[in-house]
Amino acid sequence: MLRHRRAEQITEQILALCQKELPDYMVPEAVIYRDDLPRTSRGKVDYRELEQMALDWNL
Repeated sequence: MLRHRRAEQITEQILALCQKELPDYMVPEAVIYRDDLPRTSRGKVDYRELEQMALDWNL
């Protein structure tokens, strides 16, 4: 529970900073925490998998 509360606080801080420093169209709609990024067999970031995850989360 404490970890969840801390993540909420950090998310609020990130979004507040983005709203302050970025134009409106660049402010993210959500912040997602992951331990790691999906990788291809060659070790590069798998952007297709990231896109699918965003679709699964309705982002």
